[in-house]
Amino acid sequence: MNSRADRDSEEVQKTSTTGKRSLIYRAMLMVALYWCSLYIYVPHTAIFLKDLSVGQGMIGLVAGAYGIGQIILRPPLGMIVDIKGRTKISLLIGVMTPAVASLIRILNPSGGGFFVANIVSSVGAAMWIVFIIFFAQFLGKGAIQQATALLMGANAFGRLIGFGCSTLFYHRFGMSFLCWLSVIAAAGATALALSFVLNKSSGKDASVEEVKGFSNGERSGGNLHSMSSQAELRPVKLKPRDFIPLFTNKRLLFFSFLSIMQAGVVNATVNNFDTQRVNEMSHNSNLVGLLTVFFIIIQMTASMVSSTYRFRRHGAKVWLPVCLAAISIYCFISPSLNSVAGLFLLQILSGFFAGAITSFSVQEGTKEIPEYMHTTAMGVIQSLIAVGLTLIPMLGGWIADRTGRFGPAYYAIGGVAVIFLILSIWGTRTEKLDTRNPFPNINGS
Repeated sequence: MNSRADRDSEEVQKTSTTGKRSLIYRAMLMVALYWCSLYIYVPHTAIFLKDLSVGQGMIGLVAGAYGIGQIILRPPLGMIVDIKGRTKISLLIGVMTPAVASLIRILNPSGGGFFVANIVSSVGAAMWIVFIIFFAQFLGKGAIQQATALLMGANAFGRLIGFGCSTLFYHRFGMSFLCWLSVIAAAGATALALSFVLNKSSGKDASVEEVKGFSNGERSGGNLHSMSSQAELRPVKLKPRDFIPLFTNKRLLFFSFLSIMQAGVVNATVNNFDTQRVNEMSHNSNLVGLLTVFFIIIQMTASMVSSTYRFRRHGAKVWLPVCLAAISIYCFISPSLNSVAGLFLLQILSGFFAGAITSFSVQEGTKEIPEYMHTTAMGVIQSLIAVGLTLIPMLGGWIADRTGRFGPAYYAIGGVAVIFLILSIWGTRTEKLDTRNPFPNINGS
C-alpha cells in the first residue's frame, strides 16, 4: 500500500512539475511576442519619418516620448497594481497596448501619429514591471533574480525576432507591414495572457481580501526584514502613504542606481558607437545589422545562464563587480580595435556581462521590500534603467561631438563604469544600506 501511495505521490509531483514548466514556457513566449510587438518597427522609425520630411526635432520628440513615458509611468503604475492587487488585468492591458499603438501608426503615418503612438507604447512598455512579478510567482518566493534573468532572455529573443523581421521586410513591404506584424504579435501575446487570466490556478492575483497575517484590519508586529515574513504580513488594504518607506529605502535606491549602467552602456556603445564604427570600417549595412543580432544573442544567452543555480549560487557579491569590471574593460579596449572581427568578438564581453547586471541588481535592491510591494519596487528600478537609457547615450554623444572621436566617449563611459564597480563592491558587502525595520507603519509598531 505504501509503495502504491508513493507512486501516486510521485505521479502527482511529476504532473505538477510538467504543468509548472508549461506555464513558464507560455509566459516566456508571451513576453517574447510582447517585446517583438514593441520593437519590430523601432529600427526603421527614424528612417521612415525622415523619408516623410519630418524634422529632426520631431523625430527626437517621437523617440523621447517612448523613453520619458516609461520613466514617469512605471513607479505609479507599480503602486496601482500593488494597491489594487490585480496583476492579471494589468498584464492583459500591457500586451494589448502595443497593438493599439501600431494601429495608430497605420491609420496616421505621420510625425504626430507616431508621437501619439509612442506615448501609447510607453504605457505598454511601462507594464513590463508587472510581467516580472507575475512570472516570479511560478518560481516560488525569493525567485525574483531568476525570474528577471529568464524574462530578460525572453525579452532579448523577442527583440531579436523584431529586429530580424524589420531588417527582412521594411525595404520590401514598408512600415505599414511591420506595424501589422506588431499587431499580430500583440494578438498572440494577448491570447497567451488570456489563458493566464482565465486560469484561476496560474499566478494568483494578490487581491487585498486574500491576505495572510492580517484580517479585518488587524495588524501584527514584528520585523519585516525577512522575505518570508514580508509575504505573510500584509495589511488588508495598502494606502499610498504605506509606500513612502519604499521610495526612501537606501538599498533599493542604491542598486536601482547601479542598474543604470546595463541599459545605458549598451545604448551608448553597442547600439550607437560600435554600429557606426562597423559601418565606417566595412561600408556594409548587413554587417551592422549582424553586429546587433550577434549582441542580442549573446545577451539572451547570458540572461538564461544567469538564471541557473550554478551561476546564481555565487550571488550579487561576486557577479555585480565582475559584470561591471567586464564593462569597464570593454569600454577601454574597444577604441583600440581597428577590425570588424575584433568588434564582433568584443560583443561577447559586453553582451554576456551586461545581460546579467539587471537581475542581480533587482535581487539585492528588493531584499528589504515586502513581496506585495515588489511591483512598485520594480517600477523604481526600471524607471532608473530608462533614465540610464537616455542620459548615458546623451553624455557619450556629447563627448564624441565635442572631440570628433569615439575614443574619449568610450573612456568617459568606462570611467563611470569603474566608479560603479567600486560602488558595487562596497554595496554588496556593507551593512550601511540595511534598515532594521524598513516598513514600521505597516508593521504597526
